[in-house]
Amino acid sequence: MTHRDAWTKSYSLNVTSTHFFTQSFIPLLLKSKSPSIIFIGSRVGSITSQVDKGIPSMDGNPDAGWPKAPGFHPTAYRSSKAAFNMMAREWHRTLFNDGVKCYILAMSGYATEFGGGKAEDKVKYGMPGPEVAGEWVRGFVDGEHAGEEGKFMALDGEHGW
Repeated sequence: MTHRDAWTKSYSLNVTSTHFFTQSFIPLLLKSKSPSIIFIGSRVGSITSQVDKGIPSMDGNPDAGWPKAPGFHPTAYRSSKAAFNMMAREWHRTLFNDGVKCYILAMSGYATEFGGGKAEDKVKYGMPGPEVAGEWVRGFVDGEHAGEEGKFMALDGEHGW
């Protein structure tokens, strides 16, 4: 896959497709007595986290020289996740006066095999398991997070954009 293909694929999946999928359900959503949308994002799209080097495996500076070493290059994915955050914020803004609650959740840092590695190894490093994430998301579904609409929320509280 070329770098251009990686960028196109990342934006198509994480931003464009999510936007139009959401848009297709708005007429039904607006008929709900308690409408809400839960956008599942990621800390990797946080510019604040990148500046603060919050994800050490991704935030280190590569060695000097060009071209850079081949391998996993997170720029396309991370940029699409930052754009996803703005797209979700725009849905919050757009549907605010319709009474739709939009939640944007940072779902990174759980002990799963997503992104590589073994879940049990991640538990050893203190990462919570997927059952913790599932219960947390359930709280949003059940309406337990009033006041967190339109914010970028992580399990440990509001996260920087």
